Amino acid sequence: MFGFTKPKKTPEQIIVELEELGYFKYVPQESLDEYKNSLIANINGGWLDFPNQILLDLNNGRRIQRDKPNSVDKRSVNVNGESLFRGGLESTLADFVPLFETRNLKLDVSNNNEEYTNNNENLKHSINLNGNEYLIFDGKMQRGGSEVKYLRTLFSALNEELKNQSHQSEQFVPLTSIETVYFLLIDSSIKDYIKKLKKPIKSKIIRL
Repeated sequence: MFGFTKPKKTPEQIIVELEELGYFKYVPQESLDEYKNSLIANINGGWLDFPNQILLDLNNGRRIQRDKPNSVDKRSVNVNGESLFRGGLESTLADFVPLFETRNLKLDVSNNNEEYTNNNENLKHSINLNGNEYLIFDGKMQRGGSEVKYLRTLFSALNEELKNQSHQSEQFVPLTSIETVYFLLIDSSIKDYIKKLKKPIKSKIIRL
């Protein structure tokens, strides 16, 4: 008896199925078509990379609209561990603020405090989110491992702030990209759908 392989989903089919799950509910109507087109192009390249505003502007030959939130879908933020490690924590958190505000939640960022010791080899980095202090990093700075610690603690802090505001319908989940990670604010149905996507999609939901 011969087995058979289920046909791969086309990028267009993935778009339709994500729409049915409500993934695009926060995308502004005037941006929806170009957002979907950019996402299709990314899927054709093998990655479920969710376009940001800069990419949409570049793809459509416009000046970069820095007055708009970088997250078009109000679900995804591309997080670079090296950028966090090299002083980009506060600017990265700024990209998450519209995700919270869209859901009538708050993300107030303050007291970004970096203390260097041992000839600048050790770093203690804390920050306040909504008045709650989070120790983001405390230890010797080392490439690779330090960046993963930043990603892990930031991820935990963001989900903790959702929990503190009784937002239980969605959580942040980490999705791999080529060299970075997306933090996606999604419900369990979208998470389960993405987890079941097969090749040629290389992006995977992981544990941090």
